[in-house]
Amino acid sequence: MLYAAVNNNAVLALDGTTGQFRWQTRFADTIRDLALAPTNPLQLYVSTSSGQLAALDSSSGYLHWLRSLAE
Repeated sequence: MLYAAVNNNAVLALDGTTGQFRWQTRFADTIRDLALAPTNPLQLYVSTSSGQLAALDSSSGYLHWLRSLAE
């Protein structure tokens, strides 16, 4: 699976072999970074410009949780 931040506030996933669109998840804020943790490749972590951190299901884009890291 390939993941990309697009249009400043959306994450999309494409099949790495076929290039076929799999899912898209939108956020209210600009996306700053995406990461897959080696300890949990089933979750894709997304940080936003407002200091939020989200965990998405890497196969479906389902939002598992969203936390504010801003003080």
